[in-house]
Amino acid sequence: MRTPLLVSLSLLFTAGCDQFYLNVDKDTALDTGEVELSPNPTIDVSWAETGIEIELSNGTDYEFTFGIVESTAECAVDTDYGCWTAEDCLNGYSSPDGDFIHSVYCHPLDHNGTKLTYSKSLTKVITRDDPTIHRDPHNAQSLFSGIAEYSVTPGSQTAFTAPTDEFTYEFSVTYYLQAVGTGSDSTVECWSWGVNPDYYVNEGCKSPIPIRLDSTALSSRHQRFELPLQSTWSP
Repeated sequence: MRTPLLVSLSLLFTAGCDQFYLNVDKDTALDTGEVELSPNPTIDVSWAETGIEIELSNGTDYEFTFGIVESTAECAVDTDYGCWTAEDCLNGYSSPDGDFIHSVYCHPLDHNGTKLTYSKSLTKVITRDDPTIHRDPHNAQSLFSGIAEYSVTPGSQTAFTAPTDEFTYEFSVTYYLQAVGTGSDSTVECWSWGVNPDYYVNEGCKSPIPIRLDSTALSSRHQRFELPLQSTWSP
């Protein structure tokens, strides 16, 4: 399995906090005398110590799903495992030789977001290695715990591993977010950002508005994006 990008390469994102202000798009500038507009939803993504923390704000009128896909030139030429794409919400995963196949995963988010705990090894998730082989076969909890550490659970666990001082997958991925309006509004919107947003080009996704991009080797990485919708506005 290839080695994830070194933290020292984290200059891909601007260190500190950047804030951007945009005017309301024409298609969002509705007559407020007829339609009551609400602030744009925002999403915060942080690669924290124990998991990827995803926080949503102003999203009560929508149902959100979240995808994450490995997207580097290094994994693209890896003849053993290729890029991990099973969590992309679209296509699932197949290794270059076809030996390892995973159906598609997509992470549902509640109105406040969720936390995706890390797996212990992306390679073992791909190969479905049985980590319980050295565990007590009479201890069901021991067996379950071992399997859970090397799996993907939609909405609660990702295959990606925790960042360390030496490396992180954070700067090797592309993100995907879909919002479906609830009630009488069934509008479907999506956004993609990260290393290769064009991965989702056929979905017609928008680029979110960056509000905060923190990236240092000494603290939790934190990104915040604003998500313009037809019935929302930019504060």
